[in-house]
Amino acid sequence: MSKKPGKGGGRNARMTEEKRLLYMQQKPQAEEDIAKRKEDMLTHFLNDKLQKEERNTILNLHKLRQQWRAVLTQTKTAELR
Repeated sequence: MSKKPGKGGGRNARMTEEKRLLYMQQKPQAEEDIAKRKEDMLTHFLNDKLQKEERNTILNLHKLRQQWRAVLTQTKTAELR
């Protein structure tokens, strides 16, 4: 695809040389900041998910133990009769 004649070449063509230089210097920093924010957000999400999972694990283990005790009690009661 060729560029249309008469077009200046986009955003960089309208910038002065100083602005273009400043933009080229700030662009990597901005990309790094965005990547850092994404990483922080992902870390926060995963930590929340891990806490929920640990909480659910504790609850489920409690339920299992409670059911196991009920089964043992029923078995013991049947044996004693």
